Amino acid sequence: TAWAEDKLAFKRLPLEQIAKRLEQWYGGEIRFKNEDKKQVSLTGVFDQETLIEALQALELAGSFHFRKDADGVIWIE
Repeated sequence: TAWAEDKLAFKRLPLEQIAKRLEQWYGGEIRFKNEDKKQVSLTGVFDQETLIEALQALELAGSFHFRKDADGVIWIE
């Protein structure tokens, strides 16, 4: 029902799947430098946050870091 309220929501989802949803929701490209991080499980709800704000919140809750390169690609490390 979150999509009906224009919210992006997920519960105990692997970061790899979250990244795909973030790409679809916000646009942009998210890639992994560390394959182990794909399995980090997270929960979140976002509605008016930017992609960077959403990733910053997830970074606080999970055990990963991210950076945006000169081409605009976001790398999860």
